[in-house]
Amino acid sequence: MHRNLADAPRVHPPEGWSVRPVGAEEEWQQRVDLHREVWAPSKVTLEAYRRLRTVPGYDPGLDLVAVGPEGILGSYCICWLDQRSRTGLFEPVGTSSSYRRQGLGQAVIAEGLRKLRDRGAESAFVLCVHGSDAALGLYESAGFRTVEREYTYGRELAGFR
Repeated sequence: MHRNLADAPRVHPPEGWSVRPVGAEEEWQQRVDLHREVWAPSKVTLEAYRRLRTVPGYDPGLDLVAVGPEGILGSYCICWLDQRSRTGLFEPVGTSSSYRRQGLGQAVIAEGLRKLRDRGAESAFVLCVHGSDAALGLYESAGFRTVEREYTYGRELAGFR
């Protein structure tokens, strides 16, 4: 799914929530726990997240979380910027099952779009798995439109699964 950033939306999180980059190392385990809940059965660990933060292209200012009362993390996304193509990618995006349909996902995406635009991006992409109506609705509400579909074909072989 794709969208132009010229008209990136300004979405405010619900009252009592804010969107900001992931905090200091003391917050990283909570960020990992949120990812693991959203993508269960995820194998992401604190050590894996530490490594992620060192890869080329990672920008801590584009690793965003929606933070609620008492420091609860409700939603997150990481934006990746390709300076050469002036394009951003959202990967991954997730919201805790306890906080879905409250505007947190829209708020982190909107902030990511704004930050990408401020860094020179002109467009952004996000991948959406077929059959995920909730994710599709979220991305469409943020102005993304389907521009391409990928189909995977396979054949079951006797004795293999």
